[in-house]
Amino acid sequence: MRRYGVDQQMFDAMYFEQDGQCAVASCVREAKCVDHDHVTGKVRGLLCQGCNVAIGFLESPEWMEGAHGYLVEHGGERR
Repeated sequence: MRRYGVDQQMFDAMYFEQDGQCAVASCVREAKCVDHDHVTGKVRGLLCQGCNVAIGFLESPEWMEGAHGYLVEHGGERR
């Protein structure tokens, strides 16, 4: 948390604001990780560990669109 300029009070406020849930809309897991923009360093919100790791591997919105298209084409889209 300190690496991104977030102290416990700020974390607790964000956690409360998000009702303890991951900031990714389709995720229902508990938010435990501080998410930040790797270019600007700006804190975006709190994510669960899985979403935090996944987003860390994503390169760009264009890459995500391509990956989504691939999954849809090969029957990988779930609801």
